[in-house]
Amino acid sequence: ACNPPNSSLTTFHDRNARHLPTTYSERSVTAFTKMGAAISLPLLSAFALPAFTSYGTSVNLLFFTLNWYILLLMHPPLQVELIGVGLVQLLLYLLPAVIFLLFDTGVPSVAVQIKTHGELALAGRKGRNQIVKIAAWSIFNVLLGAAVLGSVETLSERVLQVRTALNLSKTMPMPWKIAKSVALLLVIRGFLQYYIHRHVLHNPRFRYLSKAHATWQHSIPSPFSLIASYDHPICYLLHHWVPLYTPAFALHVHILPFLLALSVSCIEELITYSGYSIMPSGIILPGMARRTDNHFLCRGDGNYAAFGALDWVNGTSVGGDVADDMKAEWEKHGGQRSLGEAGNKAGGFIDGIGSQLSGKGGRKKKETR
Repeated sequence: ACNPPNSSLTTFHDRNARHLPTTYSERSVTAFTKMGAAISLPLLSAFALPAFTSYGTSVNLLFFTLNWYILLLMHPPLQVELIGVGLVQLLLYLLPAVIFLLFDTGVPSVAVQIKTHGELALAGRKGRNQIVKIAAWSIFNVLLGAAVLGSVETLSERVLQVRTALNLSKTMPMPWKIAKSVALLLVIRGFLQYYIHRHVLHNPRFRYLSKAHATWQHSIPSPFSLIASYDHPICYLLHHWVPLYTPAFALHVHILPFLLALSVSCIEELITYSGYSIMPSGIILPGMARRTDNHFLCRGDGNYAAFGALDWVNGTSVGGDVADDMKAEWEKHGGQRSLGEAGNKAGGFIDGIGSQLSGKGGRKKKETR
């Protein structure tokens, strides 16, 4: 049997097929490659990781490592860095802060019930124009921090032609190293924030900066979440950008622990500046938010860091220090009773082990006889 003759459509395809690799096909492959690289980490990790949970943590880490490698292979390091930082600040600070602001202004009768200082802490008291101004400057300062990060990376990599400020290696650090880097960054950030806040932003010797900080951020008597980034741009960079980014650059930490430390910082500022009396944590966060509120009420005469340990050591606490807060929360949640119960259980457990050991010793002695 003979093959049927080619149709006109087949003939047209054969004549023009030789042009496809240099035109349509190459562009399609390029577009597909870029799209695959763009979705590799977020989408594949989100959908595939739950399916691998039965295979254990090792498979999950391997899968995430492969996605991380592909992401850095397909995208410029600076793009990955800026997108990661932008997403963290958008999802963990800006969007929730705007939602809190809409809640305070939309249903003030409900919001006032959970504000530590009642009506004084309602954002709606400032007026619409003032709220728009605060929101605009807050967003601008966050974008400014991202722009400074991009400038530092561009200067370091392309102008000076040295390593990137942050470590963007395709090899992921081990979990214990990630935890160590995050803890170190947060500790250094706490020290730098306290001393910059106290000795620069509230020091009359630095007249321009202290006046700008008082005129901008401390023009608000009681904070809400967006106030964390509402300040003179230079003051914002000194108070929030420098304490976290400069030690990360100096230590050349990997981008992943840096993003985790940035996430913790965003959540901390979102909650401690919120002015709410209801907190997700029972011991640490309520005290941090209360110290931040008192810092604004006394117009910067104390409580220069939210955690409060350095204020307690240096005697700059206002309205109760971190030791008083933890002691009060401990007693409130029945810490002494829980400790006594835990001690009784531990004693019973030890007594049980002792009786078992003595029983085994008695049987062994009887067998020996």
